[in-house]
Amino acid sequence: MENPKNKKWLDFVLKQNNIQKNKNWINVLLLPARNTYNRIIALCKDENRNFLTFLLSPITTIYKQEQIHALIAFFAYFLLMASYYMIRPTRSSLFLKEWGWEAMPIFYLIIAVFTLITTFGYNFFVGICSRAKLIRIVFSTTILSFIAFWLLYKLGYYPREVTIFWYIWVCIYILFLTALFWSLNHDLHTAEQSRRLYPLLLLGAQAGVYFGSNMTQILLKKWEIGNYNLIILSSLLLLGVWILLEILSFRQASRQTASIDTSQNTQSFKGLLKLLKNPYPLSIAAIVVIGTFAFTICDLQYKRLLSYEIQAPCEYTLKDFSDIEGILKKIQSPQNNIMSSLHKNLSQNFRLKLENHQPHLPMDVLFQEALVKEINALLHSLDLYKEENLKDIKISREIQKKLKETQEKPRWNRLILDSILAGEIHKKRTLIEKDANEQTAFLADNDKIMALCNIIMLFIIAPRLLRWLGPGWTVLFYPLATIAATFAFFYGVKIQTAAYFAIALSVLHYTLYLVGKEAFYVPTDKDTKYKIKAIIDTFGYRLGDALGGGVSTLYLIFLSMIGSNFVAGLGFFIFLAGFVWIPATLYSDKEYKRLTKQNNKE
Repeated sequence: MENPKNKKWLDFVLKQNNIQKNKNWINVLLLPARNTYNRIIALCKDENRNFLTFLLSPITTIYKQEQIHALIAFFAYFLLMASYYMIRPTRSSLFLKEWGWEAMPIFYLIIAVFTLITTFGYNFFVGICSRAKLIRIVFSTTILSFIAFWLLYKLGYYPREVTIFWYIWVCIYILFLTALFWSLNHDLHTAEQSRRLYPLLLLGAQAGVYFGSNMTQILLKKWEIGNYNLIILSSLLLLGVWILLEILSFRQASRQTASIDTSQNTQSFKGLLKLLKNPYPLSIAAIVVIGTFAFTICDLQYKRLLSYEIQAPCEYTLKDFSDIEGILKKIQSPQNNIMSSLHKNLSQNFRLKLENHQPHLPMDVLFQEALVKEINALLHSLDLYKEENLKDIKISREIQKKLKETQEKPRWNRLILDSILAGEIHKKRTLIEKDANEQTAFLADNDKIMALCNIIMLFIIAPRLLRWLGPGWTVLFYPLATIAATFAFFYGVKIQTAAYFAIALSVLHYTLYLVGKEAFYVPTDKDTKYKIKAIIDTFGYRLGDALGGGVSTLYLIFLSMIGSNFVAGLGFFIFLAGFVWIPATLYSDKEYKRLTKQNNKE
């Protein structure tokens, strides 16, 4: 028989054990909070750290005395990328509207030539101007050029040739502004500071990409301000960048009035012979050239799908018309076959409303909406694209090209009516303009997704992959993804699927590919790091663009000669390039490991 005293003692012991277990669980749950509290207390006692240091600690370590200029640089890069990605989609959409995707390969060649010429011009100013003066020259020139483009569009004087200069200028100006931003930061920070502060600046850049892309989408889709007004907004953001860089320059500890050191000037070709003789930097150059070449070809096929498949709704809205009464008069008193066809096919219901309408009185909103609804119904029911209908009207070359590309009856009806009713429709609300706005918003949405993915890749995935796999295998993700995208184009994907590939390629290019490529230079000597790298960065990317544009142009000419439209066949050239691209990447990885091991022994 069990002793009651022993039972009470056993219950007491079990109760105490449970209490102790509960306390242990509570301690485990409270441990992160206690650690955070202890870190904050330690920061308060540390003269070099504060609460902002604690908040940014998951990204990097920024000491109290560095925080002001680090935050100024952060917001400067944020605004610079926001400004660029606000207008970057307009570059493609406006060009496609005026010239079509077929002309893009030629302009890849032109951009390559212009970039080289302007690079030499920029380097000339770098050699003779102080940093502060160079900032003022570059930013004032860029902002004034933006205002000039905006005024041309705003005043209605924008021949097709203006779109060419806009396309080229948007491709070029960002190179110099970015180079100027980083050269100023290189002067401001030591090597140790750059390792800690640059991750914050990269985060600012991606946040700027997201903000600029998101604003573009909102301004075009909800506020409907049009592509051209984005240019003036972008210039205002650039003005903010200019002010912040002036503040950074003013805060520079050792302000130099002399010209900038030009030891790394890309006008020097002394490193070219060493590049050709040394297989390691030559393999890096091959990676750069082929990577740019493949990106150019994939981008052309993506923009082709964009121009065909991303289109605005063809129906009119009341906001599209500047003179709704003028439209009614043209329908009532037709002067051509098109308007006669509209007049004959008016619905019985609308004819009754028309009989009750008093011409000497202004049209009320309900009647205006009924007229717009009637026109939209006729867009879907009539077929206006007939030779006898088009004899007595003038149609612009731009609309004629769109009519040939269009397969849908409502869209070609809308394009024809846009020509006839040009005086009664807002110039910025024609179907062609709406298509361009829709394409800009689509590209901006892709850029927004890309920015979020870039943040994840840069701060979570890329550092771990570099540590686990090394730069070579990290870089290899990009050519493999490019080849996968090429197979997708062969298969015949729609624009939404192509957009996913475009986002994936952009993310891999701007994160794993660039980070891994830059890591290849780490174990090399100074000549390779500066002189040879400058040559590769200046000429390698432009040569890739030129090769991509040249091959695409010749291939499109060949297709027109044989009467084919198999544009996806451009992917064969990517497959051929892969036989050099992938071995060059693997060789670079092997040499990187060898040089790293050799440097560690020394």
